[in-house]
Amino acid sequence: MMEMQDLVRQMPRRASTILQTLAENRLRVHIGGLEESHLMEALQHIANRIAAGAVIAALILGAALMMGVETDATLFGYPALAMVMFLVAATFGIILLVTTLITDRKVKPKEEHGPR
Repeated sequence: MMEMQDLVRQMPRRASTILQTLAENRLRVHIGGLEESHLMEALQHIANRIAAGAVIAALILGAALMMGVETDATLFGYPALAMVMFLVAATFGIILLVTTLITDRKVKPKEEHGPR
């Protein structure tokens, strides 16, 4: 019972210390078991896929906006440039999807050797 009273009594001081640490931007979190190189590699893959997806989406939107433009050059009955943009976007999208499915494998958990 005495331990609970000590905990309650020290709580405002501890909360104040934590809030002061946050306010001064001195809070650090250490996560064990992560290798920085693997984390950075995974983040790079994610960033590359997001960028590729944004470019593909921009090509599709550009092609869709150009579909309404009247032109003499047509492909399958649609403006040729718009169709080329759409076909390029579709091709890149399929390539992105296939490479994502092929390269993303479930990572096997590493054996733990106990605390270091």
